[in-house]
Amino acid sequence: MTSKIVQEMLVEGRLERVSRNPSQAGRMLQSCLQHLETADQRARGDPSGSYALLYDAARKAVGSRATGRLAARPHLLSPR
Repeated sequence: MTSKIVQEMLVEGRLERVSRNPSQAGRMLQSCLQHLETADQRARGDPSGSYALLYDAARKAVGSRATGRLAARPHLLSPR
């Protein structure tokens, strides 16, 4: 993405700036690990539920890295 596109997304409210928060990032990573453990334990009995947990774990891992950077609002990132 170019800087212009990022600036446009900020103006449109499709991205927002977030403050650095290392403790929040740590909590998100801990939650991510819990999701991964649960998904692994439940994969045979509930594959679709495990997939949802894997998706959430990935989302939280990426979100924890975004702390202090731009955070996407996923529901607003769909194509126009």
